[in-house]
Amino acid sequence: MRRIALALAFVAVLGAPTLAYADDIDRARVLAQEAGDLLDDKKWEPALEKAQQAEALYHAPIHTSMIAQALEGMNRYAEAVAVYEKLVAEPLPSSAPAPFREAQVEAKQRLNALLARVPSMMVRVHGIPKEKATATIDGQPFDLEAGIAVRLDPGDHEVKVTAEGEKPFVKTVTLPDRGGVTLVEARLGKDAPEQQPDPTFIPSKADEPSQGPSRAPAIIAFSIGAIGIGVGAVTGVMFLGRLGDLKDRCPDDQCALEDQEEIDSTGLLGNISTIGFGVGAAGVVAGVVLLAVGGSKPRATTGKSAAAKVEPWLGLGSAGVRGAF
Repeated sequence: MRRIALALAFVAVLGAPTLAYADDIDRARVLAQEAGDLLDDKKWEPALEKAQQAEALYHAPIHTSMIAQALEGMNRYAEAVAVYEKLVAEPLPSSAPAPFREAQVEAKQRLNALLARVPSMMVRVHGIPKEKATATIDGQPFDLEAGIAVRLDPGDHEVKVTAEGEKPFVKTVTLPDRGGVTLVEARLGKDAPEQQPDPTFIPSKADEPSQGPSRAPAIIAFSIGAIGIGVGAVTGVMFLGRLGDLKDRCPDDQCALEDQEEIDSTGLLGNISTIGFGVGAAGVVAGVVLLAVGGSKPRATTGKSAAAKVEPWLGLGSAGVRGAF
């Protein structure tokens, strides 16, 4: 906040103000400094008063920013958003001091953060033509025909809908301390229920839980690994059993010609067992890797969306798992 005094002094020199105008700038500078110190101490109400007094004497983006910050600190979110939006949209001349431009940049950042916290309300009328009804929120007119939600502060608000010859709709609605729209359905006319429906809260996109990366590829890889290990274990047991039989039938590893078919089938079981264990190990490794990198952001794709795919492969004397992500 110490930049305020320097910025206003700089403007005073550039503007070559009259004596009376210079006095206003000096007073505004003092008030702005006091407002800045109060904001630092989170004394929102006196800070708002000082900043408004400074702005009344001399318009500066820094004053506007402090007003919005004080309103935000007082949980007057809707007003704060309006002030931030006004400041962000204000055109600044190329000769504007750097602190003024910095105040505008900071206001845009604060506005984006605040918008995620500002609730809104929309009122809809059923049972009678909406042009025959009148609606207010906290005594302030609400345009039913526009069909646009209005920003409000968190907390309780009184909604009232009236129409000639109809029982008025009056309801207290509590808005949450987060973005989103609360939809109030006012049912009038002969079919109006004794118990009006509760408001419906529609969360904003920022309020919705983000969907984490899919674990399907890792699950597929682990499944393939389990199958491979299972195949390797079963065929391994069969291989060892047949190998034991061959050793009994072939003393000194010398087998008869009629045992060749049994030798070939036993060797095949041994190869299948080896490949099964290889695929199983590769599947487990792939699953661990996919889980490890699953938290990274997905890469952007163009054209058709790419689907994750994991599949085993077999080759002469080798085996493994391959995938596309």
